[in-house]
This record gives sequence, structure tokens and C-alpha cells, in this order.
Amino acid sequence: MIICHKAADRRAKAGALRDRRIADGFAYRGAIFQIDASSRLAIASRALTVARRPAEVAWRTASNNSVLFSAAEFLSFADAVDAHVEGVMQESWQIKLGS
Repeated sequence: MIICHKAADRRAKAGALRDRRIADGFAYRGAIFQIDASSRLAIASRALTVARRPAEVAWRTASNNSVLFSAAEFLSFADAVDAHVEGVMQESWQIKLGS
């Protein structure tokens, strides 16, 4: 008898979906921004700097265009990226659990 473990398959599919949604980037203010791990680290680092010393921020889109943000706009962008990634992760966890 062959035993098929659907949980392992479900985890692999959930991970692939999560990775694809992260790789697709994040749409914000009409542009797509990269949100891979290193991009999120750079966004968080800049947000910390801007929170301490407010200044305009020029950030590059996935298509290599520059978008100018005020300090408040950039902090909102960083929060939106974080919320989006958290949502993707929660969705992945729910799929893995079979919910």
C-alpha cells in the first residue's frame, strides 16, 4: 500500500504560492516595488532613519523608476509593505494547516 502524505504536498504548495506572491512585488501608488527579503530589509532600514530624521526619500520601483516620497508617505509605504508581507505569510500558514 502506498501512503500519500497530503500535508507535505500542501506545505510545498503553500511555500511556492508565498514565494511567488513575494516575487511578484507589491503594488503601491500605481507602481510595483520589489519586496524580497533584502528589499524589505532596506525599506525597514530607511524607514527607521526617516522616523528619526524626517526627509524625502527617492525609492526605486521594480521597473527601475524613481518615486519620491515625503517622510510620512515613506513610513506609510513601509507599513503597507509590512502588512502585505504579513498577510502573505498568514495565508501561507493557513494553507499549511489545511484551514
